[in-house]
Amino acid sequence: MISRQPEALFDELNDIYSAFDQITERYGTVERLRTSPPPDRAELGRAYGELGKVLLGAKYLDAAEPALRNAST
Repeated sequence: MISRQPEALFDELNDIYSAFDQITERYGTVERLRTSPPPDRAELGRAYGELGKVLLGAKYLDAAEPALRNAST
């Protein structure tokens, strides 16, 4: 078994936390826009697109698909 160096583990954890923060932020934007009366559809579409891109980057492909689909509607 190959052990990872502590620095590599910390780098990986930082990447995970960064992705989580970005996903949380983008999802919050989508929810804020989605629930605002009346929602700005163009802005909401862009927000879904940004969420989808972050999810793709984090390799959450199943979650990215509906976000990107909502971006195009």
